[in-house]
Amino acid sequence: MAAWDAPPYPIRAAGATIPAFVGRAAETSAAEDAWASVRAGGRQVIFIGGEPGAGKSRLAAEIASAVYGQGAVVLLGTCSPEPGVPYQPFAECLEQLLGGTRSGALAGCLPDSAAELLRLTPLVWRHRPELVAPAGDGGDYRRELFDAIAALLLAVGEERPVVCVLEDLHWAGQPTLQLLDHVAQRSARTASRLLVLCTHRTTAPDRSDDLTFAIADLYRLDGVRRLDLAGLSVEEVAQYLVAEGRLSARRAREYATVLRDQTGGNPFFLRELWRDLAGSDVFTGAGAGGLPTRAFGARAPVSVRDTLQRRLSRLAPGERAVVETAAVLGDGGEVRVLIKACAADAATVLAALDAAVRFGLLDGAELGRGRIAFPHTLTRQAVLDLIDPSRLAGLHARVGEVLQASGSGSQAVIRQLAHHFARAAALGYGDTAAGYLRLAAREAERSLAFEDAAAWYAQAADLAGGSDPNREELWFDAADAYVRAGEFASARTHYLRLTDSRDPRVRLRAAIGYENAAWRPGLPGTQARALLAHALEGVPEDLDDPRYVWALASLGRATSFTGDAERSRRLADLALGAARRLGDRQLLRHALGTMMWQRAGPDSVGGHLELATELTPLAREAQDWFALGTSAVFRCAIAYIHGDRAAWTAAAADLELAVRGSGQPFIAFMHRSGDYAHAFLGGDFAAAARIAEDLLELGRSFGPDDTEGTYGLQMYMIRRETGGLEQVRPLLGAIRESSGTWEPGLLALYTELGLAQDASDLLWQLLDRVDETAALQSPWAQWTAVLVFLVEAALALDDVAAARRLRPLLAPYSGQQLIAGQFVAVFGPADAYLAALDALLGDRDSAERLFAAALAQATGFGALIHRASTLTAWAAHLRAAGDTDARTRMTGMRAEARRMAASTGQERLLRLLDQLDAAPGTEAGERDGQDGPDAAGLTPREIAVLQLLAAGSSNREIASRLKIAENTAANHVRSILLKTGAANRTQAATLAVTRGWISDPVSARPR
Repeated sequence: MAAWDAPPYPIRAAGATIPAFVGRAAETSAAEDAWASVRAGGRQVIFIGGEPGAGKSRLAAEIASAVYGQGAVVLLGTCSPEPGVPYQPFAECLEQLLGGTRSGALAGCLPDSAAELLRLTPLVWRHRPELVAPAGDGGDYRRELFDAIAALLLAVGEERPVVCVLEDLHWAGQPTLQLLDHVAQRSARTASRLLVLCTHRTTAPDRSDDLTFAIADLYRLDGVRRLDLAGLSVEEVAQYLVAEGRLSARRAREYATVLRDQTGGNPFFLRELWRDLAGSDVFTGAGAGGLPTRAFGARAPVSVRDTLQRRLSRLAPGERAVVETAAVLGDGGEVRVLIKACAADAATVLAALDAAVRFGLLDGAELGRGRIAFPHTLTRQAVLDLIDPSRLAGLHARVGEVLQASGSGSQAVIRQLAHHFARAAALGYGDTAAGYLRLAAREAERSLAFEDAAAWYAQAADLAGGSDPNREELWFDAADAYVRAGEFASARTHYLRLTDSRDPRVRLRAAIGYENAAWRPGLPGTQARALLAHALEGVPEDLDDPRYVWALASLGRATSFTGDAERSRRLADLALGAARRLGDRQLLRHALGTMMWQRAGPDSVGGHLELATELTPLAREAQDWFALGTSAVFRCAIAYIHGDRAAWTAAAADLELAVRGSGQPFIAFMHRSGDYAHAFLGGDFAAAARIAEDLLELGRSFGPDDTEGTYGLQMYMIRRETGGLEQVRPLLGAIRESSGTWEPGLLALYTELGLAQDASDLLWQLLDRVDETAALQSPWAQWTAVLVFLVEAALALDDVAAARRLRPLLAPYSGQQLIAGQFVAVFGPADAYLAALDALLGDRDSAERLFAAALAQATGFGALIHRASTLTAWAAHLRAAGDTDARTRMTGMRAEARRMAASTGQERLLRLLDQLDAAPGTEAGERDGQDGPDAAGLTPREIAVLQLLAAGSSNREIASRLKIAENTAANHVRSILLKTGAANRTQAATLAVTRGWISDPVSARPR
């Protein structure tokens, strides 16, 4: 039992106006199953969707109330269509948790990074008064904030199960959805007594595409459910009428059929329609027999709006004006503010509010606490929809003036002022709104909610009057915030509009910003180069002007992305020289950073490493985390190229520091790409696939800039290693016909699927233009992947002419490992490919020397899959040699390669090794150390299972290592026992070792 009392049950979830709960048996049962999982330590997320009024909040309240009675901590947060606090539903949950428990009670639950939570609420100090608030918006790294929120919820869950009810997520912004995704992902990795209930509308115009994508991405996780609510059935409507209307069961069933038809079973519409009917003179005067059902059709409104319009028409004009002003003020507005906004005496306003309560337009319980609350968001929206536009603008202006006169400088009031004056802009309040929107945006930046900040800056720019510089500065603020959010496409749109400014310095600054938002997603640099060149023409050519030199460095980078390597290098060298001469360290960091993106061939990698090494201490000294990240990204890639594991580890540590310091999604993307490479090289293909999915999702946060090509290549590499490409075979026709198909990738598919004629035809089509391709592409971007796929096709086809054509193109990479992009694909030592080419070309001595060098590099780097693939290729070469010494060496290499491939589940290599075993000229005793012609008839797969069996692996562990189902692993074990005649697993393993069917089981133990 926890040593502290849970916070009170949220007032809004226990209001007096909550209607009777009927139906939803299937949904309630699903929630009960989820709650059982939560109590057992399995995090659950339930998305409750439906049309407005479908009963989403009512169902969530029913679930929350039930689990609260079982000891859960229930927290409630809502999203609003008006500007709210950053991460609004989570911030509200935190305030209830931290403010509803005694001071200091949660000190032990707050993580080391608890200071980050002060960005959202000062209530953290109630439990940890010694914490120091983080400095403004100096760091962009949201992950620390997100980690702190998730860690707190998980820690509280260790003492009491936690339920977070997040209402109206269709109004949530990207920051809130990203936080939800983080909490769901983080809590899935450990025992978590956390239930998240999310309500959202699924119909236009409120349906949110961002939320739809977020749900789709989360739905693939365990413990994530969707409950889409349909209308109540006739029987459920009857249950409602019995519970709410106090009707007899017979009369309720009679009315239910008509009411179901008229309302579609929508609970809110049903409730409001019944309230009108039950309170009408016709109904109350109907006597014991009740109202005839035919009378319903004559009185039924066609919408909720019609229902509420009838009710409003029964109010006196003054009472209706009060209700309309209350709707403008909004849920949670204070009654004292409403009284001032109505410009009437308190008694008159309070009497009007009492009348509104009687008609079901306001929540009486909340009024008693001094706050405005509508029974449902649809009620408030219907009232607003019925106000004439000009009157509505005037009401917003009046409410804004009252709030402004209060003198409150709280962030909540500032956001309200921004909202009300923006709605009153047509009445001359545009500049006032812009001022408050700027303040709200700055607060959002301090909370690291950059998407919200960007939207508010842009709105402020649209509303601001006055001089162009004022509006332009707001547009720059919006664009810069979008860059910090990783929404590069939106940033480019805002920078682009500024390139038409009358001020040449503004045009130059905008062109610099545009290029900065174009190179990160790797877009062609043509437009960025044109904008920069045009902007530079409008200012004096002055290499003593830091801004001019900065633009020159950016132009060099943009030009490199057009493929004009010579010109881009000249520009970059000019900018770097000027930066060194001026002694401006910030400018020098920028110039060095742009130099990183200059074209580098295999012979100039060392020069790039020198530049990255120079940039690193400058970035650390200035705490320029983005510059540090840039240098670390290239140092990681070059360390792989050089096969230097220690250098890679050191660079990765700097990259992690840069991610934490900058929070830039681009740097986080590059860091996660390194994680993908680590998993792939270690043979953990399941983890690599999960990381590739994470990278795809992170790439989507960049906006429409495409990262799906990266994902496609990563998944191809995983699937070909694990034998998963066969599922692509039926799709080849569509892939071939697609206008966007990358031909080298199609060649790779032909090669792996054994489509020799298709592979040969496409190979020579690509070879016909290979020189042009090599000249246009960066050596370490797509070109390395193109080159590898061409070489692999030539080797698979035994095409000597193609091999002879390709070897000179690959030769400059000798001694290096091949990488495509920033760890998009890692192919291993170039010497292994050169050796295989030389073997095909008949140069056996060169092949032996290069295979030995490749194996030493792969072993020294600790790359398991590179070592296994090199041994397999070398063994194939030795088989072709045919002499006794070669066959002896081949046997040992094949056996070692098989052990490695079996331990990682490299089906591709196991298949190649099987082909070697079956090849003519392979003696029976040479088949991977097998005793006799077929080792008791065991298949190669059964030998792999036996190797793991001897290492003590369970069926589950065997299935995991070989990427097969556990039942399949059990079937293999039974087959082994049957073929060998062994009585049990231990006897089978002993027999296999003594007869030499497998090698030392210790070396095959799962790693």
